Amino acid sequence: MAVPHFALLHWLDWPVSASILLTALLGGVLSLELMNSAVECVVDLVSPDYQELAKRAKDAASAAVGVMLALYVGAWGVVIALKLCK
Repeated sequence: MAVPHFALLHWLDWPVSASILLTALLGGVLSLELMNSAVECVVDLVSPDYQELAKRAKDAASAAVGVMLALYVGAWGVVIALKLCK
């Protein structure tokens, strides 16, 4: 995910502010994905049997990743639209 991100930033010659924003959002996506993996491991360790609260914890962590990913994709869309409108 990071390699295409940086390749596109270099190839499209974005303004520095857009590059910083997009890179920060990518960092957020990757950080939340790591946290999601940690939550899933801890829940599986503590509660190997099915429990509704364990499912909710896993779902909430996954949803956080999804929200950040949507923000990342949306930011790319805004930056591309602004670049095309010039």
